[in-house]
Amino acid sequence: MEHTSDVNTMTLRIAVYGKGGIGKSTVSANVSYCLSAAGLKVMQIGCDPKHDSTRPLTYGPCPTVLDTVRSTRPSERRPEMFVSEGVNGILCVEAGGPEPGIGCAGKGIMTMFHTLETLGIDRMDRDVCVYDVLGDVVCGGFAVPMRRDMSDMVVLVTSGEFMSIYAANNIMRGLVNFDTDGPRLAGLVFDSRGSPEEDAVVKRFSESTGVPVIARIPRSGLFRDSEKVGRTLCEVFPSSDEAGIFRTLSKDLLDIHNGGRMCRPHPLTDAQVDLLMSGKDVGTGEYTIERPQTSVPKNVFIPPLRIGRGPMGAAIEAGRVTDIPVVIHGTDSCGYGMYGEIAGERISDGHTGDLGDAENLFCTGMGGLGTVFGGRERLEELLEELAGTHPFVLVVTTCLADMVGEDVEGVAGKVMSRHPGTRIHVIGGNRPEQGADAHMEVLKAFCSLIDVNVEPSLPLLSVADDSFITYNRGHNRSALGEIASALGLRPGPELVNGCSLDDLVNAGRAKVIAMCEDTPSNRELKDILLSKGLKVRHRCVPRGFRETVEWLEHMKKMDPSLGDPGRCIASLTSEYGRAVSECSHALTGKKIVLVTDGSEPVYWIEEALCDCGADATVVEVGRNRTDHRLPSTHTDTIGGLTAAVGQDTVVIGKRYLTDVLDRTCMDFPDTFVGGTASVLFLRRLKNFASSGEHEGWKEWGRVL
Repeated sequence: MEHTSDVNTMTLRIAVYGKGGIGKSTVSANVSYCLSAAGLKVMQIGCDPKHDSTRPLTYGPCPTVLDTVRSTRPSERRPEMFVSEGVNGILCVEAGGPEPGIGCAGKGIMTMFHTLETLGIDRMDRDVCVYDVLGDVVCGGFAVPMRRDMSDMVVLVTSGEFMSIYAANNIMRGLVNFDTDGPRLAGLVFDSRGSPEEDAVVKRFSESTGVPVIARIPRSGLFRDSEKVGRTLCEVFPSSDEAGIFRTLSKDLLDIHNGGRMCRPHPLTDAQVDLLMSGKDVGTGEYTIERPQTSVPKNVFIPPLRIGRGPMGAAIEAGRVTDIPVVIHGTDSCGYGMYGEIAGERISDGHTGDLGDAENLFCTGMGGLGTVFGGRERLEELLEELAGTHPFVLVVTTCLADMVGEDVEGVAGKVMSRHPGTRIHVIGGNRPEQGADAHMEVLKAFCSLIDVNVEPSLPLLSVADDSFITYNRGHNRSALGEIASALGLRPGPELVNGCSLDDLVNAGRAKVIAMCEDTPSNRELKDILLSKGLKVRHRCVPRGFRETVEWLEHMKKMDPSLGDPGRCIASLTSEYGRAVSECSHALTGKKIVLVTDGSEPVYWIEEALCDCGADATVVEVGRNRTDHRLPSTHTDTIGGLTAAVGQDTVVIGKRYLTDVLDRTCMDFPDTFVGGTASVLFLRRLKNFASSGEHEGWKEWGRVL
């Protein structure tokens, strides 16, 4: 194109903002026409998804940047593919937008500017460039033309109607954020709708914000007549009064820029806009609305989430089943992050440990264009490939996929219609059902695969849990094997943790199924398993010595066909007795505080300490909870805890709970399953107290 130059010779860049439908495209096109008729070289860029800004200049639609970007490779793109020449040589560009209901139009604006910059279109030899920008919501994308490096002048088009005034005021707020080095607002263009009191409203708005009205465009049938022939009013009716207003406005914009007569706006608050529209005195910005004050109490610990409520939690849960494909519908960064998390989970579970362990995880890889156009094509392609070889596929949507409004269910249904033997289940990672985490929705999907006709037939002890986070630490897996062996069983598939699709379908064949922990989400999971006909035991996996003995005896009593646990119980009793004997002489009478947020039972630890003669105190610190047994007059939880802990006291608890004490504290043990957990804990406490640390309570610890 002949106008291209290596040097940016544009002398004026005007961003025309206004509410959708207010007339900013009409103003932009007529101003561009008048400037070009005066001999200036003009470019107009339409930044509205409707892509109708330049229609009266090109006498019809021109190709949009986003459509061209979508249909061509970067190496194939040329400037002339994006720029159309209109009347008087005006160069016209239209951003376009995604399909209605899909994608992010603001991101599309950013994509357009990046494309124009890459191809050098923004450096074409122009005297004036006019941006026609939608201003209902000044989001990051639509605010790009407002930035100082993009425009030299901003013009606001408004009427006297509430939403038009509201949008103009919002645009002023956005402009204030960018104008730190000097004002760039030329003024208001009043596009009259002919309603009563409209002139008075616009005048009061102008005076309240300090922004002058630089043109008033009357309501006229000539605009409708010129639209019918697809041209600007100034071209069709050059001698009309309306055309004269645009010629004067065009000249005034040049004079305002050359004379440095831009203004800095003083936007109103929302409450002041309401006052303005109701005819009341706006005041000086002191008008406020009384709202209830809320605050979060200090020093109150909030327990962390177990897995998480969003896509990451759903993906981690889904990835625990080794042969069910999990499709992450989102960006590569989401996919890689979840890939690493799932592989890391399997490494910690004792699996082979390379990243190939997460090879059942797939990602649609939505990039920058995916934000604009969505990723349905890639999603359908990937699901088509997986549906041909897998009977069940899980799709987890991420923030980006939900933001752009992808019809993932529709894509899944389309693929399933071509593969009747495959079921595709979609999990909305950011839209879990009320009261449930996204990872619980995954568990529900997996439990729906269980065959209700399968009867208990194998000597297996299976554990069910909503996360296995606690269970996967320490020696819990081997400890479970010991108590299973005591009943003549062997460990079965963990539901769901490192199991397969077949393990899920045939989960009912295990002779004994026990929940790992008694938590709200596990109770929900238990109800789901019971509804599928699985015989889930009433008691959870036992913690510590005493509960393990009781659990084994109870299991044998409830099912005489199980093996006799007597020998195992005798062995545990003997080993536990030795551990108590080793520690009793040093722990008797000593103060130990167990600090818990209530998420993990500590009764079995307290029992072991009491058996050794220690003075054990349990303190619960959590949401609006405190333990009134603390020897303190303080009402503040942490203050009471600090008072309870003297120089001769050891604190045991989670690190995030005990760090506030500013002393070395022993973490809760990772192993809790079975009677050996109590033995390991006591021996660890002895070693910890004898480690040579010099932290307060160590004065008594040295005797161990």
